[in-house]
Amino acid sequence: MKCLSCGFELDDDAVFCSQCGKKIELPVQDIAEAVTETVGEAADAVSEVKEAAKPVEAVEKAADKAEEKVRAVAEDIKEDVAEAVVAEPVLPDTNATVAAIDEALEALNSQAEAAAETVTEDIKDKAEEKAAEVKEKAEETAEKLEDKAEEVKEAAAPKTIAPEIKPLKKREKPQYEAPAEAAAPAAETAAPLYTQNEIGGAAPQYAQQQYAPYNEQYAAPQQPAQSEPEAPAKVGALRISFAGFIAILTIIFLTLVSLLFCVRIGCSGKVLENRTKNMNINTVLDADLGKRSLSDAIYNEVGFADASHDEVSKAEFRVYLSKTNLLQYAGSFVKDYADYFIEGDIADPSVTANEMADFFVNNDVVARTVLDCDLTNSDYNKIRTTLELKDTADNFSIDKWSKKAHFDLGNTSFIFSYVALGIILGLVLVLLVWIAVIVDGRGKHIVGMYGSVFSCSGGIVFAVGLAAVAGTAIANIITGWFIFYLLASLLLPFGVMALGIGAAELLLGFIFKRIRRGIKNSDKRNKAVEKALMGV
Repeated sequence: MKCLSCGFELDDDAVFCSQCGKKIELPVQDIAEAVTETVGEAADAVSEVKEAAKPVEAVEKAADKAEEKVRAVAEDIKEDVAEAVVAEPVLPDTNATVAAIDEALEALNSQAEAAAETVTEDIKDKAEEKAAEVKEKAEETAEKLEDKAEEVKEAAAPKTIAPEIKPLKKREKPQYEAPAEAAAPAAETAAPLYTQNEIGGAAPQYAQQQYAPYNEQYAAPQQPAQSEPEAPAKVGALRISFAGFIAILTIIFLTLVSLLFCVRIGCSGKVLENRTKNMNINTVLDADLGKRSLSDAIYNEVGFADASHDEVSKAEFRVYLSKTNLLQYAGSFVKDYADYFIEGDIADPSVTANEMADFFVNNDVVARTVLDCDLTNSDYNKIRTTLELKDTADNFSIDKWSKKAHFDLGNTSFIFSYVALGIILGLVLVLLVWIAVIVDGRGKHIVGMYGSVFSCSGGIVFAVGLAAVAGTAIANIITGWFIFYLLASLLLPFGVMALGIGAAELLLGFIFKRIRRGIKNSDKRNKAVEKALMGV
């Protein structure tokens, strides 16, 4: 340490300066610096307390700890300064210095206490403000929850509509008039229903009473206004148009599957074979093929005149054909053709020239009996050669038909198969469901569309069946053409099935339309009742 007078360097425990001889004063400045450093530490501690006192729950505890720490620091300062002061009795001149130090310590202590109180008050104020904000937010949240609960309760409560009470007309005059004397008091107070006669008579005299309208005396309790239920949204025109387009597709596929099923069952090989065998042979042979009959056409086509050496005329040939098994022979080939096109489980059944010639060979006994002539093998070979030269078999060749149609007719069996019928029927069901989805499940529109689908499809199928049954018969009667007779005979089972399926679809369409009409009438009645209840 240095002497404060001359600046001579001295030992730390020196009391007097060895250079100038003056008494060494105590290091008050060092003590003051130590006090200042300690006060700074106290301020840092207070700042740490402020940062740590942010949660509302720990504010008061943190303030108390801060105050205690500041007081502890002040006490430590006192003790440090007291220990640093040399208080031996041999140094009487240091009393003034010690007093100054005490005053400084007291001032620092008071400042530290004031700072601690200020910090504590600030923290408490902020804590109160924070608590008030939390309480206010809690109250607002509670109010919102109560409002929401009321709304849910009102929405869940059943809505009732109070019946409307119409006012009754006030009666202009009472049934019994009271005496003049009783009229005045009756007007002021409520009069009794009747007054006793002064004589004590048995007949009561009814007092006049002011009657108020019924709805004023017995007014119905006021009911809260009930909001009218929202009417269901209407199906838009675009949806209806698209549903109509899908309904048209449904009509097409439903008609197709109905007709294919009729062909599959009513035009099978066995059915057509039986229908061919049951035809009238005379009617078939006399059928008009333009300018000649069927028997004359066969006579010229096979060259029977050359084969019989002109011994058999056309008339005799007709009688010969009527005695043969022509219809059974033709029926077997019709069965093969039908099974090939519909079933598809046999080879190409096209008739050849040899098979045609074999018909005459197999009926040789009939020729001998009816024609009274013997046809040799050479004669039958002439018939075979004539048929080949004229390419008669090409008229019955499926291969030739396929080339003309540019389509393999053998593939038609896939169209008439049960698998194809099931696929088309499934597509019809999907389209029907699609219609219901498009119109948003509205019953009135669904049954209306279904009624149109079944009515149109049933009408088409029924018309086709009627044409197959009655149309061909009428055309055969009018024209006498063989083609109409053949169609009328062969297509009769098909026509009957088409009539039955068409009639069933028409019945379904009628039922759906009746249901739609009932829904419309019900809607009209409901609207009328609502208007009546609302007093419109």
